[in-house]
Amino acid sequence: MAVDFSGRWVLVSATPVRQGYEQFWLGTEATINQTPSTLSVRRLTPLPQRDARFALDGDESQNEYDVNGQRLIRKSRATWNSNTLLISTDTALPDGQTYLSNILRWSLDADGMLAIPGGPGLGFAWNDEGIAKHTGGMKLTKSAL
Repeated sequence: MAVDFSGRWVLVSATPVRQGYEQFWLGTEATINQTPSTLSVRRLTPLPQRDARFALDGDESQNEYDVNGQRLIRKSRATWNSNTLLISTDTALPDGQTYLSNILRWSLDADGMLAIPGGPGLGFAWNDEGIAKHTGGMKLTKSAL
């Protein structure tokens, strides 16, 4: 286990300010329990409380949530890249439609704080293979905006 994320985490600040950031996995307060084989996240705020569990060996993990009256199924794979935990997730709607894959990157900075990436996407990066797979070959290019 490269890094142990176990503990209580509270969002102190995110610079630049990112509207809606509190809605992601950790919210504004969360607890994490990590063993050599699993990572369990309990988002405490904002409500509703949400629990997620990830296998740390690259096996698929499935987490289900009710969001705005819809049941969402999130299938994830968590793997280590040096001291960074990468969590790749596909989200499926009740009709079977699957959202494109994204990758959440977790690492600790020199002060032991959870590092929030400074670039676009709040730590999420599009998976080009997933985009091509689910769109019949579409490719994304960087915007000039």
